[in-house]
Amino acid sequence: MTVGELLRRVSSQEMTLWKLYLDDEPIGFEMENWRFAMLAKVMTDPYIKKGSKKPDIKHFMPKMQRHAEGEDESIRGDPIDPREFI
Repeated sequence: MTVGELLRRVSSQEMTLWKLYLDDEPIGFEMENWRFAMLAKVMTDPYIKKGSKKPDIKHFMPKMQRHAEGEDESIRGDPIDPREFI
């Protein structure tokens, strides 16, 4: 559906309701990355030795970088070293 078709078929009131919904319930890659990072943190926490520093959710978030032309589209960044928390 094009933007023009959308504007013809959906009222202003419905668009406003969708905007309010999406503001309250975010979707997209960033939210999915956050959800999986939270899951990884929760699954890892029971295995951390007592007295050791527990990893923060940011340790599980992928580090995205812009790619130079011709490079593959894989995620770049330093992987977490699990020995840091054992």
